[in-house]
Amino acid sequence: MKFLSIVPIILFGFQLNAYAADAINNAVAGQSAILVAQNDVRDNRRPQSDPREEFKAKLEAAKASHSGGSDAKSPATPRTGLTHCSGQNYALCAGSTCRATGRKISVKEDGGKKTVEYPEAECTCPVIDAAISVMNGLPLGGVAALNEGNMNGSCDAPAGHVWSYFSQVKVYPQESATPTFKPAQANVQVCPAGSQGVNCWNYLCKLDEKKTNGVQTATCSCPIGEGYFGGPVVATEGLGTEAGGYFSPPSQACSMLPVSGPVPSALM
Repeated sequence: MKFLSIVPIILFGFQLNAYAADAINNAVAGQSAILVAQNDVRDNRRPQSDPREEFKAKLEAAKASHSGGSDAKSPATPRTGLTHCSGQNYALCAGSTCRATGRKISVKEDGGKKTVEYPEAECTCPVIDAAISVMNGLPLGGVAALNEGNMNGSCDAPAGHVWSYFSQVKVYPQESATPTFKPAQANVQVCPAGSQGVNCWNYLCKLDEKKTNGVQTATCSCPIGEGYFGGPVVATEGLGTEAGGYFSPPSQACSMLPVSGPVPSALM
């Protein structure tokens, strides 16, 4: 959506390098533990420059306009709706692949000022609960943009649902692990330019009735081809993703609509 352009992610919520960690921590007052989920790049493809200047600028603007606390009961930043939603389970889709549904999904962009349609995908994402948060040494919660995606200005999800957030969680159930959704360290790869990916930050997810390998998952409906800053991903950009971290080879995930964010061609 509008607040995150990533080089290897992630997130959602897409763990984060120091430059972006500082931006998130400053943007959401009093929530020093909240980062966007991102790991180091593998295969020596770590970018040598900072690709997140726009993200940092937006977060600084959010900080300047922030007038209160940052938990789920506090007002969101007036300009962006960026806030920390605490104490509730959420989906972390950073390592998930997705399936096209053939339908369209309506997407809020520009802080809810406009609505755009994208092709829709469904993604199965692990649900982060208090136990997983404690395992990572973190409080339960994540970063959301309350006026983006299909959120409606609140951290509260309807019964039987969760929202998809970004967080600092580093070890969480991996779709591509053996067995599926085994908790493991997230790994990042960069898919080549022209790959199709999915943005799942700030989207509603329905809790799945059956657990997988004892892990609660949720099915999230998300747009294909949308960048984290809104608008379509440029054809010359690659995609940073945690999907496929335990596939052999991991690059298989690049053709499976991975949840991902754009990587400018100059940084690939």
